[in-house]
Amino acid sequence: MKIYDVVPGFEFDEKYDLEQSPAWFLDATHSVPPWTPMFGWFWINFCRHGMQYGAETLSLPTVKGWDWRFKDGGGYLCLLMVDSDREKAEREKKFREAIRPFVENYDGLWGGYVKEILKRYDNLKTLNLETATNIQLLENFEETIDTCRRMWEIHMHMMYGTYTPYALFEQLCMQLLNIDDTHPTFHKLLSGFDNESFRVDRRLWEFSAKAKDMGLDKLFLETPAKELKIKLEGSDKGKKFMKEFNEFLDKEAGWRMERMAEINVPTWQEDPTPGFETVKMYLKKGGEFDLDEDRKKIEKERKEAEKQVLAKIQPEQKSWFSMLMKVAQNCSRFSEEHNHYLDLYTHALMRRSCLGLGRRFAKSGAVHQPDDIFFLMPDEVRRVGINPDKFNMKPLVERRKKDWQEWLQQGNPPAIMKEGFTLDQAVGGLVQSL
Repeated sequence: MKIYDVVPGFEFDEKYDLEQSPAWFLDATHSVPPWTPMFGWFWINFCRHGMQYGAETLSLPTVKGWDWRFKDGGGYLCLLMVDSDREKAEREKKFREAIRPFVENYDGLWGGYVKEILKRYDNLKTLNLETATNIQLLENFEETIDTCRRMWEIHMHMMYGTYTPYALFEQLCMQLLNIDDTHPTFHKLLSGFDNESFRVDRRLWEFSAKAKDMGLDKLFLETPAKELKIKLEGSDKGKKFMKEFNEFLDKEAGWRMERMAEINVPTWQEDPTPGFETVKMYLKKGGEFDLDEDRKKIEKERKEAEKQVLAKIQPEQKSWFSMLMKVAQNCSRFSEEHNHYLDLYTHALMRRSCLGLGRRFAKSGAVHQPDDIFFLMPDEVRRVGINPDKFNMKPLVERRKKDWQEWLQQGNPPAIMKEGFTLDQAVGGLVQSL
């Protein structure tokens, strides 16, 4: 069987891609260790799309987003620069208008996006993967693809819309106060906000208190987290605890994985061990949820810092400074919340949809086991989806697995550069975009 490109159209081609850009940088944060083929297809297609979508909808003055390529499980990217001063000026004018909603109605903007994406997630979760027809599973997969695309549009529109004013705020602080983002006062100005990630931690502490009240604390402390689910389901008290914990996972925290940028590791719903580890930690620590007190203390320090800083700003500059400070503060909140609502949740549902099809493929003999689907890409899933009993994808899967194992062993270089082009030149290009 012929082995096809993992990400058609976006496989790194040294001859042509180094003509487009003399330097491509490895996204080591997300693609180390190397991605599985299926996840690589999703990330390269839609993170790339989202970056360009966000830059264009906001009309960022100096860049048009990033371009991406896939190479041996790694994601490589380069900037798409705005070349002419005239175009930069035109884009800056549009940017000043496009950024207004982030300043004037951040809660409405972000809250609307959260509501939109959660509705998509709920629609995807309504399908019973075990009783669905092959056609329904394939439809769910296509809807998951579209949800991933939309997630990255929201992600990058929000990220550029909050992080760009953050950079402007730092510049303004340097000009007016002679402080940058490493200064303690700057940190105080942006700290102490409640967010969804913080609330999940609070709920896990509440479960530690519940375990103690139910007399399950000894079981938690003496049992390895990996074995807790089975142990808890062996008693009436444990079953009651698990019922509530499973509801918490389904509604709040279960749609996440220990590695954010992959789909080949179990979600908390499949394996709640990471959640149990946190519950055990709180039981060992004892006492109240001290993060609440810490946050209140930091919030008080932030408000005091705001008063002190604003007192130093000239009246004619105070309005602009205050607006930029508010958006920069929202940047801190977005940094904490977007993984919960966007990346983690979407990737968990990608895994769910893929495994629904993978189980059907394995049962029909198209692949050996359900997670073999992570070594296919969507066009191959479409090929097999309706009649998996008529196709044998095992040779292709085995070759891709072999390639992936080699990628894991050899790793990827941090940058791919045109001959004669230096790292200093490459970094200089990045600086120009700021």
